[in-house]
Amino acid sequence: MRFNVIMPTNRMSEELIPILKSYKKQIYQDFVISIIKEGELQSLKNICENLALHNVKLYCVPQGTGNASVSRNYGLEHACDNEIILFSDDDMMVTPDFIAQHAQVHQYTENAIVRGLRYQKDEDGSFYLTVWEQQALRRWNQQARNDIWAYFVTSNASVSIRLLKQTKFFDVNFDRSGCEDTDLAYRLLKVGGRPVSNEQAVNYHLSIDDMQLKFQERIKNFQYLRSKYPDDPAVKLFVALTLQAIEKKQINNIFLGNAEGI
Repeated sequence: MRFNVIMPTNRMSEELIPILKSYKKQIYQDFVISIIKEGELQSLKNICENLALHNVKLYCVPQGTGNASVSRNYGLEHACDNEIILFSDDDMMVTPDFIAQHAQVHQYTENAIVRGLRYQKDEDGSFYLTVWEQQALRRWNQQARNDIWAYFVTSNASVSIRLLKQTKFFDVNFDRSGCEDTDLAYRLLKVGGRPVSNEQAVNYHLSIDDMQLKFQERIKNFQYLRSKYPDDPAVKLFVALTLQAIEKKQINNIFLGNAEGI
């Protein structure tokens, strides 16, 4: 079972070094990393050579593309037919058994959409598990929920390329990033994907984001998601509650609230 880690980036190549080092320590060896980078590739190629990472595929999209869906789709279009696609972002450091934990689920569950556990970085440099992440992982296993797609993220998830092809990949009409993963999950479930969570598939978010600001910049994406599924009351409710939380400036409390530190 071969994995293909799809990683779009517009960061400076040097910022990817701790991320790439964490993949070098994987106990599961049958994988490649597809990095879709804006702009020149030579500096990143040099870093991969210095790290002796020989399983990295580098793809270039024009500088200023700024659209996660476009970049991810470019990587997906070059994936092999038998691969399991693993989505993990360019600021997510992974544990040595990260890919092995995803593989364990796919080995025993057909059409699995696997969601792992993400830890958030705190101001003091420690990592903690947010309340939302803890709840989201639990709800991802509740297949009867009509809003289960709302708990999917492309910063720690895996699914077969075969299943992804049935959805025709990401919708590039979402601006930059935000909601494109929610929309993908909605469509993956429609074509028979089975949500499975694995709290042992852990990665660590090295960036400290202002989630309130990020969500404010995504308002048009939430509105576009609602326009795609106008007859689905669960989508309408999800968007309405999210927009309400943005307006009331509750996003950081919802998504960054502390559950457990390490």
